[in-house]
Amino acid sequence: MWPHTLRRPQPPPKLVYLDLNHWIALAKALVGHRDGRTHEDVLSACIRAVERGSAIFPISDTIYFEVSKIGPYRQRRDLHEVIEQVSRYFVVTARSVISAHEIEALLDRIVGPNPEPINTMDYLDWGVARAFGMMGGFKVKSASGEDVTAEVRASHSDGPEAFDRALGEAELELNRKTLQGPSPEEEPEMRRLGWDPRAAFQVTERRAQQEIDQVARFDDDPESKARGVVKRQIGVEVVAAFAHPSSEVTPELAADHAAARRLGVPLGQGP
Repeated sequence: MWPHTLRRPQPPPKLVYLDLNHWIALAKALVGHRDGRTHEDVLSACIRAVERGSAIFPISDTIYFEVSKIGPYRQRRDLHEVIEQVSRYFVVTARSVISAHEIEALLDRIVGPNPEPINTMDYLDWGVARAFGMMGGFKVKSASGEDVTAEVRASHSDGPEAFDRALGEAELELNRKTLQGPSPEEEPEMRRLGWDPRAAFQVTERRAQQEIDQVARFDDDPESKARGVVKRQIGVEVVAAFAHPSSEVTPELAADHAAARRLGVPLGQGP
């Protein structure tokens, strides 16, 4: 049952989700690695499909996590280059947000429509912030915390369009650096400032362990315990959705795509 509050783009284009191993194969093809020769035609076909607007290859928070766990900077840089060309940084919206919509749809079906329905959102979005359930974009604030973005944009010395380009370039660089991670030259200073590359992995590792535990339960007695395992999975999703701060879907989270596209980043064919 697909939540009616979670908008899917109407085809075309087709949505094609690639796992990390597929991105690695395409990265090898892009940089001319000998192991990538067999994937060169696939890479060319993907790029043509993106340029024609017949397919979108979104990434997800999982891809960001998995790439960040790769040690060698060169490998992360190669992955970033192919992901930028093929995905154009289109993303599947955050898992916690999707879970919140799924739970609302289930409750609507069981107990009736919510008198204060959840905000309608897009399943497909743009940028790393949206992949993790955040609003994204940059704002200029005064010393007192007041949002003065509009005023600064209007008074920019080179005009509002130059201001938009500067913010667009900054957001594009944020997406690039999130995938690339720090270079060998940058890493010592980041560690000195408190950067811990393992900190973000703990949540995903706990989630993976939950999945492993479920497999063990099925293997132990697949028939009699199947119903209990399914109930446990639903329980995990419900607890995660209501306990995690990002599951609160606010009007800010429902920001449309127009603002991102005004930034001038290479979005390609939109949904």
